[in-house]
Amino acid sequence: MCIVMDKSFRNWAKKYATDEKVFFDDFSKAFSKLIELGVPEENFSGKAPMTLKTLDEQGIQVD
Repeated sequence: MCIVMDKSFRNWAKKYATDEKVFFDDFSKAFSKLIELGVPEENFSGKAPMTLKTLDEQGIQVD
């Protein structure tokens, strides 16, 4: 909701709505930066490693 109510967010929403390439270019840069920075190790202390099931293990078939 704040995306359309807040003027500064609304400007970005309009910009991305009118030019999908701009959205994906900006998203790509931001996501790459997040991946490069990683997650601080202290966020994992005392927690079991996260494991994900494959689609087969979940009983999901993809054609």
